[in-house]
Amino acid sequence: MQRNSMVAKRYAEALFDLTTDKNEKVFFGAAPKIFAELKMFSSAVEAVGANEFFLSPVIKGSEKTEVLESIKDKLPLTHLFFLTLIEGGRMNCVSEIVEEFNRLCDEASGELTVDLQLAHSLSPQLVEEIKSVLQEQWQRQIKIKQKINPEIIGGFVATAPGRIMDASVASQLENLEHQVFV
Repeated sequence: MQRNSMVAKRYAEALFDLTTDKNEKVFFGAAPKIFAELKMFSSAVEAVGANEFFLSPVIKGSEKTEVLESIKDKLPLTHLFFLTLIEGGRMNCVSEIVEEFNRLCDEASGELTVDLQLAHSLSPQLVEEIKSVLQEQWQRQIKIKQKINPEIIGGFVATAPGRIMDASVASQLENLEHQVFV
């Protein structure tokens, strides 16, 4: 898995570099559009169960290329990038590339994407309050991705690259148990 992460990072960085190169007329400043295409393709492939098709060593690269060519108009900015992944046998890294590209976009914009685990859905007002606390604590603009995790019982767990804030009831109970019994 570590190797895939390193490969994904290199591909994402190369693609991101095109969006910051002023000489690159087609891609310069197109990071949000490229990210949208990457995410759309990754989600669509996953939703229709086509992962096996693109990852299968039995299926020829030419067949994979043919499928990609059929949706070329839906991927005007990333079509050639996906062809490169097919030719290099790197389609197994697509989801990691999407994550890494998103991280690079966030880093460039000063935003921080935070995975916010909640025991259950919260009102938009409460999510905004949590977002404000995180922005103040981490001194960055925050973009929230909510995930429901009933195991935390209540409260929240916020994670971002290199950061974590655990305000969950489960964590507090564990700390209390540790204090009482140790």
